[in-house]
Amino acid sequence: MFDSWIALSTAWGAPLLLGEYGAPADTEEGDAYLTSLHALLDGALASTRSGSTRPWTDALKDGWNGQDFSITDDHARGAPT
Repeated sequence: MFDSWIALSTAWGAPLLLGEYGAPADTEEGDAYLTSLHALLDGALASTRSGSTRPWTDALKDGWNGQDFSITDDHARGAPT
């Protein structure tokens, strides 16, 4: 898949930007996945938009700045409203 993104980016003469991506903290081999993905991106001189999340709780909301921007809870279900 990555090779097709690079080919399309090259054909269009446009930079490659990978939007938000990641893996939940408890993902098995998550670190290896992200490390290999970063190596591919670096090799292609691609840019990214990444973020990190913490599980949603009533007290912490989405875990960032006490705000409530999450669209899913810690089980990937729609966040409480």
